[in-house]
Amino acid sequence: MSEGSGAEARDSIVSRVSALPTPRRWLFAAAWLGILGAVAGPIYDGIHTWSGATWYANPGFMRSVWWCPPLFAAAAIALGLANPAYDVIILRRNPRGATAGVIASTMAVFTLAYVTSGFLPGEWWLKTAILTGLFVMNIHGAGGEVRNTLPNAAIAAIAGWAVEYLLTQRGLFTHRDTELMGVAGWIPPLYATASVAVGAIGRRLVGGVRIG
Repeated sequence: MSEGSGAEARDSIVSRVSALPTPRRWLFAAAWLGILGAVAGPIYDGIHTWSGATWYANPGFMRSVWWCPPLFAAAAIALGLANPAYDVIILRRNPRGATAGVIASTMAVFTLAYVTSGFLPGEWWLKTAILTGLFVMNIHGAGGEVRNTLPNAAIAAIAGWAVEYLLTQRGLFTHRDTELMGVAGWIPPLYATASVAVGAIGRRLVGGVRIG
């Protein structure tokens, strides 16, 4: 390798590293994701508790519990930071923030999935099929940056079921549909859909606004 090409390679590496999000940017994103989860999470959770899809063992105000906001805050941080972390660790590039349109569309589909899982009358398999279709719609309609998060969506589906399983096993939480060891069969595609939507928000917070 010539001296000139070696210098260019070093400059390229330095440029990529310097463009990566700073620790302050990650903390900024985590803080806002936590706030979003703590505020919006219980509202979404209310769709399930008021529809009878789920219920708590000892509900309090508005059929919720004190640990609902911090639980959803933690979930939002995990789902939101997973996608930009995938960009940095796996793709080795700076996360490019999702556009406002992508965020709006993916959150709309996620909200529809939540309402469907709670209020749609019908068997669990029908809800599972519809939510899986909504997940696919989110993946294909969110743009190339979000389609790269398919592995994260798979992890979210498994981890989401695991959390719900632990809650039900401890007697803190009950599902009306109990196909997956006490957990509703539509839970995995719901978490996968959430991964795409909240992940888009995370990309915007960590990577900034994408131009074009």
